[in-house]
Amino acid sequence: MNKKPTPENRIWLKDNPWTDGHGLIDVRFYGLLREDGVYLHLEIKSEDYYFKEGYENLQDIADEHDEILEKKGIEDEWKYYGGWLNFHACHIQPNKELLLGNEQHPFTLQSLSNLMLEADHPPPESETWGGISFDNLAFHCYILGHDAVGYHTIHTNSAKSPFSYNIDWHGKVARAYVGDEEFRYSFEIQLRNIPFEGFLVQNKQGYEYTESEEEDWYWSHIRREGINNEDREKELWGWLERHTTIKRSQMKFVVEENSDWLRFL
Repeated sequence: MNKKPTPENRIWLKDNPWTDGHGLIDVRFYGLLREDGVYLHLEIKSEDYYFKEGYENLQDIADEHDEILEKKGIEDEWKYYGGWLNFHACHIQPNKELLLGNEQHPFTLQSLSNLMLEADHPPPESETWGGISFDNLAFHCYILGHDAVGYHTIHTNSAKSPFSYNIDWHGKVARAYVGDEEFRYSFEIQLRNIPFEGFLVQNKQGYEYTESEEEDWYWSHIRREGINNEDREKELWGWLERHTTIKRSQMKFVVEENSDWLRFL
């Protein structure tokens, strides 16, 4: 997990007011291990859009910039500072995780050395009312409000550090928050030397153990009731052996407060 913005880890929201993009303060890259396979979890959170200038310092510049656009008759709010200042930062996270491997086609770490994934080419449409089927998008997002992202292309390759990877991610944005479901805008994400954290596990009921600070303690406690760690560990090693080529000797079973992990040694 990356705690500080770095020049190497950035998102560009093409044609917004910041041509040099935005630093990322959090990146999560791991596999979700389930009874039926291994799935990708790739998630990013940006710094505040105005982090470099500061919110107050940017006000006069933003007002002048937006006034010029208005005089030119440009109506596209994507190009205005005003909206970006209201929504602060962006967050893209999985909704329907992408399959990395299963019993028929096991996941290998070597595959991350040159992996190409595509999702939502095109984005799914609702069978009920047409338009975007938000429940079936591969990723959910918060950009200028709760918008939609699609047309994802994700490419990973090996980085210098062990179990770490460089990731280039391209996609498109629809301003769904204001009712525009056309994918008019593009984004590009550059991630460098990102550790693959291992495998987070879901229990049989389908609840994902999370490390979120917002996680309700009561439900976390209920989910843990009746789980024997030794039995749980044995089951997870079985899933790992079934769906991957990774050796048990490379990993360790880790029980955290609200989650079970298989992490690399």
